[in-house]
Amino acid sequence: MGYLFTQLARYSEAAIMSAGAHLAVVVTNIFFLGIPVMSTLAAYALVIAQNQGISLIWSISIALGLVLEASLVFVLAYLKLSADSFTVFTLASVLAFDAVLKSWDSVTGGVLGIAGVTRPEFIATLARLAWFQFGLSLFVLLVEYIILKTWFGRALLAMKENKYIVESFGLSASRLGAAVIIISSFFAALAGIVTVWRIQFLDPSFGGLVLLIQVMTIAVVAAKPKVRWLAASTLIIVLLPEILRLLSLPPTIIGHLRNLLYALILLVIIRNISSNLLPQKRFI
Repeated sequence: MGYLFTQLARYSEAAIMSAGAHLAVVVTNIFFLGIPVMSTLAAYALVIAQNQGISLIWSISIALGLVLEASLVFVLAYLKLSADSFTVFTLASVLAFDAVLKSWDSVTGGVLGIAGVTRPEFIATLARLAWFQFGLSLFVLLVEYIILKTWFGRALLAMKENKYIVESFGLSASRLGAAVIIISSFFAALAGIVTVWRIQFLDPSFGGLVLLIQVMTIAVVAAKPKVRWLAASTLIIVLLPEILRLLSLPPTIIGHLRNLLYALILLVIIRNISSNLLPQKRFI
């Protein structure tokens, strides 16, 4: 049962984080690649605050507050930079934040990380934690579903087609994009918090490019601005690498093979899109 609960928790964590990437990349066509930064920042802020004796509620508040401030930096970059420059900036932020975590030993523990992360009492066991995460993932997916059914979601879809369409109705494309970045950041922060509660250990490998590859693979495989596609894509991407465990392979290379598998999936999807094998249906 422990294996099943672990897979349920991993699915829930991936669904929560990928909801933000799906909303930004697939729905709005904003290539916001700083999601691992938001997730890792929230996890480190929570753990460091708790280690200083701060209560759980205030630790979570501090973590989410820092994520809000960091998301505003990304919003400023989104407003000032071109789309391509913004993508490069957010990708560079992943590498820069990783370097900060590794070099700031006195606060982050450097490459050794922080051990002994405690879970809240109400989710002290893996089973309770897994069900809590699953409930949270359903809530996040419900929030995205509601967003897509409102005028806000329709405006985001219209902005993906042409931002001037949105502005012709008196809406600000810049404000819509900023809202998407902030929402995506908070989804990533929630995923980071519940993930560190599961593994109870934190080091620079918690996020980074590996996490970015997984999240973007899920978002791109989802392909359409539909929550059910996102849920199915998350299930496939999270469980597909488990097949590698059935093979007689050294444990040290399984992680690398998983990333290679994600990369191959991305290449196939991108090739299909470029060859017009996927229907280019408008969802406005």
